[in-house]
Amino acid sequence: MRPDRATLEMLFENAPRFVDRLAAGDFRDWDDALTRGEELARTLPEDEQLELIDGHPRIGALPSSVSATSYREQGYDRDQGSLALQVLLDSLNFAYESQFGFRFVEI
Repeated sequence: MRPDRATLEMLFENAPRFVDRLAAGDFRDWDDALTRGEELARTLPEDEQLELIDGHPRIGALPSSVSATSYREQGYDRDQGSLALQVLLDSLNFAYESQFGFRFVEI
């Protein structure tokens, strides 16, 4: 099954230029799309790489700060977790972003 643009927009929310470039490709299937997406991400101009990284929700982001899709992905609809841990992660995210200028994303 070939990925459609709507699905790519959902997966890469907040990175419209990446989605534009990726959606312009001709893919055989999801494996091909993801392989080509990784290659594309590594070759984007720096400002578009930062848009792609910063489009990703912060690790441990407060539930009120994420999209509905991320809310479900992070399990906030099932378990609120520790508020103290979320506050700690929020402060660590802020420190990282202040030092490096973009979000920490685990890959």
